[in-house]
Amino acid sequence: GFSKITKQLPTGALSDGRIKQMEAIVLSMTKKERAKPIIIKAPRRKRIANGSGTTLLQVNQLLKQFGQMQKMMKSKGKMKDMMKQLGGLGGGGGMEGLMGGGGKGMPDMKGMDGLEDLLGGGKGKGPKMPF
Repeated sequence: GFSKITKQLPTGALSDGRIKQMEAIVLSMTKKERAKPIIIKAPRRKRIANGSGTTLLQVNQLLKQFGQMQKMMKSKGKMKDMMKQLGGLGGGGGMEGLMGGGGKGMPDMKGMDGLEDLLGGGKGKGPKMPF
């Protein structure tokens, strides 16, 4: 969960001061800017920095981090969807679905008459050679 994420972050990445700074930046944005950060160009970034009491660099860093997180979350969502689709192939989920058996062993061998003869009839004989 969240504790795993915080352990991976550099020391001080989520200090109280940093969180308050991020909050100030976000609160200095309009609703439209929060909904679509892509519209935040240089003049808006300057206004946000002035309104939040932070620097332009800090605003840029936060927007960059947000973009990276958004990209990562989208790729995780795509990966989950892909795994669901793969799992649905055989009804059993996971890699078993790829084999068509749904995790229930080998697929049905009906219609394979003559295979016993080729393999020796199951009586300890070796396979018949074609020559």
